[in-house]
Amino acid sequence: MQLFPVQKPSIGLSLTAQAVTSVELSPSLWPLRRRSIRALKRHNLATDLVRLSTDENNISEVAAFAKDLTTLIGSRRCASVALSLPNQCAHIALLDFDVLPENPAECASLVRWKLEKDLQIPATHCRVAYRIFRLPAGDKFSDCSKHRILAAAIRNNVLTQYEQTCEQAGLLPVEVGVQGLQLFDLSRAMIRQDDEWFFASFLDDQFFFVAVRQACPFLLRSKPLPKVPAHRQLELMASIQYYDELCASMGAKPQSSPRSLYILENDSDYPSERLDVTIGVGSPAAPEMTMTDSLRVNVCSLKKDFLPISWPASDIHWTSGLSALASLSMQ
Repeated sequence: MQLFPVQKPSIGLSLTAQAVTSVELSPSLWPLRRRSIRALKRHNLATDLVRLSTDENNISEVAAFAKDLTTLIGSRRCASVALSLPNQCAHIALLDFDVLPENPAECASLVRWKLEKDLQIPATHCRVAYRIFRLPAGDKFSDCSKHRILAAAIRNNVLTQYEQTCEQAGLLPVEVGVQGLQLFDLSRAMIRQDDEWFFASFLDDQFFFVAVRQACPFLLRSKPLPKVPAHRQLELMASIQYYDELCASMGAKPQSSPRSLYILENDSDYPSERLDVTIGVGSPAAPEMTMTDSLRVNVCSLKKDFLPISWPASDIHWTSGLSALASLSMQ
């Protein structure tokens, strides 16, 4: 959602409840030249300064948070920034429609009405952004709907606090987005998209999962990241299994060949590759869970080289700056 028609930002900010991270891109004089990151910085926040919520105010002291931003990126007068907020700050939903109005204002009103009627999301008190997808033709599970909308709604009081913090630090938040959605967009632009594939992110203390069928999001899950690594694997496997059960209940035929699963996670740096891993019956990655052949996936762990960008030498792990970079890449 664009807030002000001003200069395109070169600084992206992302945050968790514990820290704020900034990425600054170097100027690019040549459109096809590989972009590079000028600076990657991270600043830890005081305990309870930020408490993530979809409905309540997130920041306990706006002035203190503004000071942290100034410490992180220095004094900048009216510098344009892109802001990437945690998934826990937003209501995210998939909505189906048979017909959509051609008029953008009427379409936006319909999306807000749907959010309030079906999901009890207070859209009248939110800023709403959405994207329209075409549902696969002929699928029984489409329930006669032809369009699917991926919508994100952030309450005005939540967003206003982050805007005020940036403004007190001398920054203009010209673009605001949600981390999971921005990481999904950034990744899908760089990977091979089959008829059916999965995306999962374990970054920024959040688990975010999207199942895609014929270029259309079919299932989306977002929740705080489980602290125990084994539970993270179980959460991922349960998401894929739930997707397969949904498809089966709606008459969709299972895909015979393994599907691709693209993962973003904090890990040691090595080149991206299609790992020789198949998740299926007896998989050690998923204890205490019943697997079927239809659950098999080929796992590809996305690493630093999957993006056409040069990262600076830094003690900060590159994945810490990925959400901030994604907020800039969506411009």
